[in-house]
Amino acid sequence: MQQWMKGGVLLMPIIVSQDGATIDGNARRSLTPFYATLGWIRAEYRNQPWARVLVGYLPRYGKNDKPREFSADMWQSCKRRLLADAMAEILRPLRELEATGVRMELPVGDGTFVTLTVVPVLAFGSYDNPETKRVSGVKDHHENMPMFCIM
Repeated sequence: MQQWMKGGVLLMPIIVSQDGATIDGNARRSLTPFYATLGWIRAEYRNQPWARVLVGYLPRYGKNDKPREFSADMWQSCKRRLLADAMAEILRPLRELEATGVRMELPVGDGTFVTLTVVPVLAFGSYDNPETKRVSGVKDHHENMPMFCIM
């Protein structure tokens, strides 16, 4: 038996990403799709359509959605809370599987199969500038800034 299989548990790293997209011709309506891919997939292939899965869409709120009684600071805080709640809901199934893992039969290099408990782990978030600001709450200063997911 190979060294990495001794405990019968295999960690499956998950990489999440999001990137806003406009859905109409004049850029007035936009969506924020939330994608996931496996960390096992080589970097050169991770952005291929077959390598990522659309998990869901995150809400976006504009100035027309703001209740009149909310101050600007209160509205920003509310939008951050709504985004955090939406991300927590999208990631809820992953969090549930992290606790127990999933029993899977996987092929080994010699052509045989072995049954392992596969535990998905949210390993990395890949964001560009606008999404980094939305997720971290830090405006700019995104270059060379390592961030670990704490959700």
